[in-house]
Amino acid sequence: MLFGLIVKRTDIRVFPTDEPSMSSPSNYEFDRFQHSSISPGSLIGIYHFSNDRLWAYVQTSFIRGWVRTTDLAIAKERKEALDYDEAKDRLVITGSFVKVFGDLSLRQIIFLAQMGTTFPILSQPEKTGITDPCYIIQIPFREVDGELTFRKGNIHKDEDVYYGFLPYTQENLARQAFKMIHQPYGWGEMFGARDCSRFIMDIFATFGIFMPRNSKLQARVGISLGQVEGMTIKEKQRVLDRAIPLATTLRLPGHIMLYLGKDKGKYYVIHNLSLIHI
Repeated sequence: MLFGLIVKRTDIRVFPTDEPSMSSPSNYEFDRFQHSSISPGSLIGIYHFSNDRLWAYVQTSFIRGWVRTTDLAIAKERKEALDYDEAKDRLVITGSFVKVFGDLSLRQIIFLAQMGTTFPILSQPEKTGITDPCYIIQIPFREVDGELTFRKGNIHKDEDVYYGFLPYTQENLARQAFKMIHQPYGWGEMFGARDCSRFIMDIFATFGIFMPRNSKLQARVGISLGQVEGMTIKEKQRVLDRAIPLATTLRLPGHIMLYLGKDKGKYYVIHNLSLIHI
């Protein structure tokens, strides 16, 4: 097996094709061949390539599938990729999306890094001097032959980032969740957006808690409150009264939400959804 790193945000597909699979011609927002997106800097194991070498079948930390070979870089040795992934001093992206630049003047955007992504940090603003008011991170780069090398990425000193993982508090959980309010929905992160389970995944990643990608598996993390199907409204309310706000996920078939708590007798959640049927 080869090892490498993802060099830019890319889609991971069920099959090695960009052709969509939809339940109907008009249902273009839900592509059944779309697994997820993979963030830059993600460690991958490469099983094999398509005959045309345009696609690679890879294993990530949470899913396997096909990615474009132009979006990955192959390490000469496994240790090279593992050392990058296991670097201790890391900068955590805590904003919804943060710009990463290739120059200190912060004019050339390399990519957008989404919440929960981490990078090895080379220098912090207060250590770079007055002329370099930015965080300097290490980012993977794909050479012309596909080989993995490393370059410097620059993030403005005022961007929404944090040195190391955030302290796990209800206040911080609320702040992270509401940073993504009014953001568009994207099934499997189509169109550069998020779906319901990626919303949950990105929130908890900023605390160093790595949730599964699938909502069904996410709902199994932690202590279960039990099934509420068939319960009366009063019985369901008693279950919610036992839930810990901002640390409890609530799942419907195919959908997951974060429980915010109870206020003036009403229960609140925050989530990312595509539409509501009334």
